[in-house]
Amino acid sequence: MKTDKIERAGRAPGNGSKWSGWLAVIGVSLALFGYIFLNDSSWISAAVLVAFLALARFWPASRALTRGLSVVVGGVLMALYISSYLTNWVEGPRLLDLLVVPAGLWFVQALQRHDVSRRQPQADTHEISSLQPAEHFEHALDMEMLHSRRYERSFCHVVVKFDKPMELLSASDAALLSSLFNESVRLSDQVHAANQPDEILLLCPETDIKGAMLFVNRLRLSFQELSGCQVRFGWAEFPSEALTTGELRSEARLKLMPDHAAHSNVRQVESAVA
Repeated sequence: MKTDKIERAGRAPGNGSKWSGWLAVIGVSLALFGYIFLNDSSWISAAVLVAFLALARFWPASRALTRGLSVVVGGVLMALYISSYLTNWVEGPRLLDLLVVPAGLWFVQALQRHDVSRRQPQADTHEISSLQPAEHFEHALDMEMLHSRRYERSFCHVVVKFDKPMELLSASDAALLSSLFNESVRLSDQVHAANQPDEILLLCPETDIKGAMLFVNRLRLSFQELSGCQVRFGWAEFPSEALTTGELRSEARLKLMPDHAAHSNVRQVESAVA
């Protein structure tokens, strides 16, 4: 069951495409009406601007296409205006006709840049707030190992593996993933990107194996119930299961098991804790 906000976000592109098409039809109709019945070429400029505005407003992915069309169509219109003025092929253009095309195209580009900057903060909210780069993981693991040895505390390493690379997740699944991680991960936990595009690595200080497995089960069930995306987990505890960083990573990899096996083990741990 996904939220209404996510469902509305998923329907937005379809509505945009529909309105973009209608605006283009209206613009062309106005151009033909003005040129045939009013004999005014400035209507063509208005139609072109309406079409570009439709692309810029309702089809954000068309930025490169709109930029190319702006150059081609704007150049053709300006050439026609100038040639008609020099050859008196038709009535010479007014100053407004010469300015409306470049001014309108500039406005379209400004509108697109504004839309991109306005959507950027929303895209940032789809990221895990505490996610650290993959190249920092080895150093963080070494430091956590030294800290746990010094104070004789346990800690856990958890590997989260998805059924597809993270960049291929849908926008709603990516937003859901980031929300679950941001709500479930403690301030002391460290979340790292991995060299594998379908994995996330966690370090959980002062956490034993029971606490790690309960956290894994809660996160897995929440994500699968809401998104349907399959997730696997592997975990290892220092010092009960591994005494070195290499052993810790290997043990966590060995536990990347199918969901039904992981769920069975977690149920046993939950019963023991209860």
